[in-house]
Amino acid sequence: MKKALYMISIFVLLLFVAACSNAPDISGMWFSDMPDTVSFGKDGTYTGDGWLSTGKYEVIDGRVELVGFLDGGKTLLIQKEGSKTVLVTANGSHTYYRDIGVAEEKIRQREEAAAEAARKAEEAAEKLKKIIVGFWVSDVFSPISFTDTGEYIYYDLDSIELQIGSYEVIDSGTVCINNHGDDVAGTVKISFENENNMTFRSSKYTKIELLEASTELLVGHWESGPYSKVIFTEEQFVVKSNFEILPDRVWGYELKGDNTYLRFNTEQTLEEKMFIYEEEGSLKLLTSTHSPIPIAGGYTVSWGIFTKTD
Repeated sequence: MKKALYMISIFVLLLFVAACSNAPDISGMWFSDMPDTVSFGKDGTYTGDGWLSTGKYEVIDGRVELVGFLDGGKTLLIQKEGSKTVLVTANGSHTYYRDIGVAEEKIRQREEAAAEAARKAEEAAEKLKKIIVGFWVSDVFSPISFTDTGEYIYYDLDSIELQIGSYEVIDSGTVCINNHGDDVAGTVKISFENENNMTFRSSKYTKIELLEASTELLVGHWESGPYSKVIFTEEQFVVKSNFEILPDRVWGYELKGDNTYLRFNTEQTLEEKMFIYEEEGSLKLLTSTHSPIPIAGGYTVSWGIFTKTD
């Protein structure tokens, strides 16, 4: 019995020795693709010159556990890259190679890839600079425009007062906007479905070419959805009522130039903006509309797009 236990102990010891002898020998200098280096001594110490400082290490179950005063605890995974053994950080940020030539080639490849990515990003930003220039309309908000000299032109939310700020293209999907009177600029995400349709501040805009507003273009029937209908004559426009029991609203109007017109009745005169353009073969009218009566001490302004139906 004692002999059997002795033999079992010897067998377990041999297995332990064999397991230890199978641990890869990582002693020597290793070169990373960042670049930096680390040298592992046979005495269980390591010295690095970049990401790692100094400390002790131990090879355990396919990984290298490092502990150092400055490094704290870190782990390198022992992996294969082709036929070569490499040491990889747990988050994949560094890969260490025994061959300095391999590490230098990895660095060269990464730098070339980064340069190519930067070139493509610059090209995309330059493309955006060209696409963004123009006059843009939304069926919810006031129109906006971007000039090739860096001006961002828009209308005040609570009025039709023209405002001029500035903009700068940061990258292919970001524009830095400085509104009129703001001391601090803010970044705005921007995306394009195509060269004439973009999403800006979470709203969809279409680039258009403005037509000169004229009575000839205005006269006719205009609709915005099933419930908003307007009829322009040479001197008046009629806002059709959605309910038979309510009368239509009739306004006189006068074109003032610069996409501005006056609308008036016996009680008030309001200045509005209108922009006429053609889209997919149809005439479109983007117009501001002040609230019919002052609200909270002032008028509110809404914007809508009408399509000519005759």
